Amino acid sequence: MEDEVDRLVAAWRRERPDLDVEPLEVLSRVSRLARHLDRARRIAFSEHNLEPWEF
Repeated sequence: MEDEVDRLVAAWRRERPDLDVEPLEVLSRVSRLARHLDRARRIAFSEHNLEPWEF
């Protein structure tokens, strides 16, 4: 299954096949995961009327 990161990396590989885009692929996925986890944490905290800095 292809996602947005796959499409981004494929575009870079087409435009600049001389570049190593593997770090871009890894960091893009880590960044997306971090945003997802941050949203989940904020939702969980708000259900208990907490701010992230209070925990």
